[in-house]
Amino acid sequence: MAARPWKNADVIDNPSWHHTLTTEERNEIVHATRRAMADADHGAVGEDLTRESFPLPLLAPRIAEWNEMLAEGHGFLLVHGFPVEELTDDEIQVA
Repeated sequence: MAARPWKNADVIDNPSWHHTLTTEERNEIVHATRRAMADADHGAVGEDLTRESFPLPLLAPRIAEWNEMLAEGHGFLLVHGFPVEELTDDEIQVA
């Protein structure tokens, strides 16, 4: 099912589409990124990256909620606090 149409009034005062990562979630992303790159041949992960090679057990339930929101809700979300300052450019691309 496609995301339902929305109007500005539907979302402007609705914080449900804003998500701020916790410190633990940020750390999980950094750790999973570095693990995936270390496990790959010289950091080249590309299409070989799988859910199993990039485990996010803490974030998995939130990601499932985000997938539902994207598919059945507004069709967009904003994630705050992605750990860009803790990752290299190559790590950001993988993450």
